Amino acid sequence: MKKFFKGIVSACMVAACALLVTACGGPTTLYEAKFANGNDGVFGLYGTVVDNQDGTITLQNDGNATYPTSASTYFGEADKNYDWEKGGLTVSLKVKVDKTQMGAGKFAVWSLALNEKEDDNVNYLTELPAYFVGTEAGVKFVHKFTGVDTDYDALVAQEDAVLLDDGYYTVNWQFDVNADDEVTLVVSLDNNAGQEVYASQENTFNVIDSSTNTGVVTEEMVEGIRYLWLVRANADVVVDSLKITK
Repeated sequence: MKKFFKGIVSACMVAACALLVTACGGPTTLYEAKFANGNDGVFGLYGTVVDNQDGTITLQNDGNATYPTSASTYFGEADKNYDWEKGGLTVSLKVKVDKTQMGAGKFAVWSLALNEKEDDNVNYLTELPAYFVGTEAGVKFVHKFTGVDTDYDALVAQEDAVLLDDGYYTVNWQFDVNADDEVTLVVSLDNNAGQEVYASQENTFNVIDSSTNTGVVTEEMVEGIRYLWLVRANADVVVDSLKITK
């Protein structure tokens, strides 16, 4: 019954937003979190969230020396599932890059996870990490479909990693569905002027953990977004905003 009413409300919201998009152009905003009044329950569970009193928050880790982790969000969903939109959607996260705070040896790894579609339970299916890594040259960014506990220096030494100036950047996880019903992903990074400075190659990705599914993730497998988690971080991260668009 909960899912029924949730679906009705979501459909009405999408329909209303679609009218606005038709009139004005641009993507439909399905979910948005800003921090003018502090965190207000958006991020939590691990580490500490600090209200910067300027419309941003700072996520601090939990102090674990081996696997330092920080806050996560379920996008306001008590059942840990933000419903999937047919054909795909985009999750956008705006964060601050400051090389004085993220020197060589520092890192901030974000993981966006998906749930698999099942009748009664919401279960983890796969995750898609994005890496900010401090180097001697400055802060670098890259996306790879690999584990969150990997060799970060080796990742950002690859040719497609991008070196960043200080400032605010928006990470976009853009999901689409191809003709074979496979869910594809492009992870891009925009600077504060809205210019794209990085884009991964469009690609499919695999199931990581499931009792019923294996191989490439198809749309029929996906129930929705599980979480966005600052899953590994040994530096503080300033967050400006978070949204989901269609």
